[in-house]
Amino acid sequence: MPVDVLVVDDGSIDGTDTLAKSYGFSVFRHRANRGISAARNSGLQNALSTIVAYCDDDCTPPLDWTERILAAWKDHPGSTIIGGMVEVDHPQTFTQRYLVFRNPLVPAESALANDPSFWYRLSRQFRPPRFSTTDVFPVYSVVGANMSMHRARALEAGGFDESLVFGEGEEVALSINVRERFGKYAVIVDPRVVLAHRFDPSILKTWRRSFAYGRGAGERWRKRAGWPSLPVVGPTAVIGAVIVGSFSWFLGLVAGVATLAMPWAFWISRTTEQRRAGMLAYPFAALTDDLASLIGFARGVSRKVSGP
Repeated sequence: MPVDVLVVDDGSIDGTDTLAKSYGFSVFRHRANRGISAARNSGLQNALSTIVAYCDDDCTPPLDWTERILAAWKDHPGSTIIGGMVEVDHPQTFTQRYLVFRNPLVPAESALANDPSFWYRLSRQFRPPRFSTTDVFPVYSVVGANMSMHRARALEAGGFDESLVFGEGEEVALSINVRERFGKYAVIVDPRVVLAHRFDPSILKTWRRSFAYGRGAGERWRKRAGWPSLPVVGPTAVIGAVIVGSFSWFLGLVAGVATLAMPWAFWISRTTEQRRAGMLAYPFAALTDDLASLIGFARGVSRKVSGP
């Protein structure tokens, strides 16, 4: 199905605009880098269609991606934002297979919109929520790498907050505004709308991304307070191991490993992935991920606050 493709070049110096034009795409270029929210706003403001769909430059939409999006809008024309699911594209390395277990690009469940208790927030990190694989469901926030929105209504809700930097949850902020303005079912996910994300095979890139998300969460917390978005499984495992280990090093080790393995055990019971020996290392990879995120959070809290 023919669609209009608009590439927003956020001040790159690698010839992105020239390459995009060579494929016949429309290009909107920022003279200097202005950040992901500004780039998404430029796409929203300069698009000519009623529905605007977003994917990132490291994503691979399937050939029927736009057809699935339009089918979702046909079924739910009153929505303002319809998100989809994001999968790991051809997981070959240990890091990519680990990210199938701990995919950072998943929707945030609608329960988070109801000011859930501390215990709910804690438990969801040990036992992540399950989403329908067949039916549309409302969410707290969609994933920015795979989302579409009604252009006029999204602009009416204020568009993306350009004071937010990468990792601060620009799609979360817009989802909140849309839901407050148009109701709970204005932000939904259709699990039939799926695309693949090309994750870098390097574990260092995974740590850097976790650091960036943590830093964004720290800056967001500085600006808005509330519950800080912190990973707790890794720190809980370390603290538990130290406390129990003061009585018995063996029991401390068991307590730490058992805590780390809890999300892994739930995932193993649900997944259809082929069992591999390397899966035993996933909880320890998650621990390093958590530590990188915590360091990033501390960095974000300590940085000078920008914007309102």
